[in-house]
Amino acid sequence: MELNQLLFRARYPLQWGLRETLSALRFVELTPPPKIDTGDHDSYMRFHHSFYLATHIAYVQSAYNSIRASQCQIPWLYRYIRVSFRFLLKRARARLNGGDVYLDIDGVAEVIDCLRGAGMTEASDKMVCEGTLLLLRLQRPNGSWPAWLPGYDCNENELDHYHRIHPTWVCTQALRDRDFRIAGNDGNHVWSTFIPKLLADVNFKELGYKPDW
Repeated sequence: MELNQLLFRARYPLQWGLRETLSALRFVELTPPPKIDTGDHDSYMRFHHSFYLATHIAYVQSAYNSIRASQCQIPWLYRYIRVSFRFLLKRARARLNGGDVYLDIDGVAEVIDCLRGAGMTEASDKMVCEGTLLLLRLQRPNGSWPAWLPGYDCNENELDHYHRIHPTWVCTQALRDRDFRIAGNDGNHVWSTFIPKLLADVNFKELGYKPDW
């Protein structure tokens, strides 16, 4: 809606736009991954919800990878995403070694997607390389990825369409190369000038609290 507001002035008036949202999100405390992974579901889910908030803030910055994001504009966000990836990768290794732990394929993929959206590649970033290899290892012969949800011990076919398709959707997105060509796309041009200014205006580079991660 914010992009529509920029492209079509006054056609879609907003009472609560991105400026108000980002101003508020600076003060929303992100829960870090558990320091000791006891397998407690409630503890994990608090982290789980914070993690997906973080990746989707990164998607706002890049307009879902329409433009190249800058980690320098929101350093705390990418620090949190990288801290989270280390935890997710540790769980993935445990699962692949036969451990009875939840492996968040979608989460691993969103980290890789966000880092690629900031211009990182397998050649320039160790996390992108490790995450890419993990996703390729988990891919099924038919090209899809498993749909696993935390706390749900059910057959994949019993899940709704969104949760069945989301892992393959985000994994495919995470593995693709980026060129960030925005020529001829008015929306990308507008966003590439709008979002850096807005982030600076609301001081989004600085958190409104002292993080413990």
